[in-house]
Amino acid sequence: MAAVTHLGPMLTASEVAGMLHLHVNTVRRLGDRGELPFYRVCKRGDRRFLLEDVMSFLGRNRWASTQANPGRLPKLWHRR
Repeated sequence: MAAVTHLGPMLTASEVAGMLHLHVNTVRRLGDRGELPFYRVCKRGDRRFLLEDVMSFLGRNRWASTQANPGRLPKLWHRR
């Protein structure tokens, strides 16, 4: 198996949740659905998210929400 030499800054699910103002379970769900790519690390299988992927996800969702509902945030961002 080839070693990965550099992926860039990686974040935990908690760090991503803090950046996006989401619950950590929502971040995990986005990863499970394939909307937010992640890598499994260590024996426990912890998730790590590339900062680049998180910023790309944010840009895609921010653009889509402004096209559908100008001036409103997508439902994903609303607190219940």
